[in-house]
Amino acid sequence: MQAPTHFCAGVLVEKAMGNLRPGPLRYSLVVSLAVLSHGVLDRLARCTYHPPAPLAQDWFWIGYHVAVAILGVYVLLAHWKDCKVGLVASVLPDFDWVLIHGSRLLSVEVPCWRAPYLHKLLARFMDLFPPFRLLNAVPDWTQRREAALLELGLLTVLLVCVHALRGKEGNPPTPDSPH
Repeated sequence: MQAPTHFCAGVLVEKAMGNLRPGPLRYSLVVSLAVLSHGVLDRLARCTYHPPAPLAQDWFWIGYHVAVAILGVYVLLAHWKDCKVGLVASVLPDFDWVLIHGSRLLSVEVPCWRAPYLHKLLARFMDLFPPFRLLNAVPDWTQRREAALLELGLLTVLLVCVHALRGKEGNPPTPDSPH
């Protein structure tokens, strides 16, 4: 999945933990569940438009990724103040790609990080549980443009949920409203 989808999942995880106390328990759960959500979403990404290599000459690929980047920055900025931990944890496994691709771009080899180790570790953990193993059977539509609609649909649902939770947080009961 793309960053905005991961970010929205992280926001939802952090909001779902609400004011759980003690704080260390809350943040441990937020990080664990947000990282796990990354693994689930990455497995579902097989049935969304997600070509494995850049298609720099393809107008659809370019437009899609520009829109994804703009939306990702928007979600990040809109929720940074209240959901930093969920946002960062939701994309933590992608640190793999930062190191791998960043080292190639800068021609600096990171000797101990030549493969997506965080993704592999997360996948091995998820494979310990039968429901997560079922996600391995998701069809591979990563090259199909129309599969972008699946991620857009999921992202829309997540954004609606985030918006609904945001509305509940900011509306304390008034003296005239029933409690």
